[in-house]
Amino acid sequence: MKVVVNGASGYIGRSLVPFLRRRGDSVVVLGRADYANPDAVIAGADAMVHLAAIAHTPAGSSLPYSDYDRVNHRLPIEMLEACGRSGVGKFIFMSSVSASHRPDTSYGKSKALAEQALLAMDGPELTILRPVLVYGQDAPGNFGALLRLCALPIPLPFGSASNRRSMVYLDNLLNAVEFALRNRLGSDPFVVTDDEALSVAEIVGCIRAGMGRSASLFRATWLPPLLRLAGRKGMEEQLFGELLFEADRLQEQGWHPPFAVRQGLELAAAR
Repeated sequence: MKVVVNGASGYIGRSLVPFLRRRGDSVVVLGRADYANPDAVIAGADAMVHLAAIAHTPAGSSLPYSDYDRVNHRLPIEMLEACGRSGVGKFIFMSSVSASHRPDTSYGKSKALAEQALLAMDGPELTILRPVLVYGQDAPGNFGALLRLCALPIPLPFGSASNRRSMVYLDNLLNAVEFALRNRLGSDPFVVTDDEALSVAEIVGCIRAGMGRSASLFRATWLPPLLRLAGRKGMEEQLFGELLFEADRLQEQGWHPPFAVRQGLELAAAR
């Protein structure tokens, strides 16, 4: 199968391209320089995996919504139209659970608008994947920060963090993309997540186990109210809020994550 990957330089794309090539696919990378004339690159392809998006911005910085709209909303529309012109049979759009869970954010809103627009269009067979938080070695964003925190040689105050969080190991997500390429799934969005959700305390314990260390956690029931008082409500929600999703619809189609979440966490933390 000839597959075009748009967004190959991002965290997911850097792993997806060699992953598909190892599976025997011919992979063509669509770069930003190709956006003015994508048809020349897309010609003869069987499928496109659209990963290009604005997701993470440097700490302390912000982007206008127009940037999110241009990249996360308008660009996928242009790529689906190009695939239609070139006779590409399948279009896989990497969305996010933020499209349904956080539509009030620039990221979530732009992803939701893209989904709505793509679903209303004619053209190639469409599959929309909504991964939860993606983790793995060298992950950006919140998980990368958690890895750095767990690497510190100090006890951590998450012994009472019993809240569970759904996540997906990078290799499980790559497997889900391959599954979508090989199968006709339909266009309704599919959540992609690991086999179970763990508590933050369990997540930290698995990460530290992957680093060859004990969990070293202590209970700090005072930490959530302290974060609220400090105006860090977002951090409190991420560390002590529950966020659960199911991949039941995708599993009904026959997909199952090849790596258990505990295994994925230990592999992500291994050095």
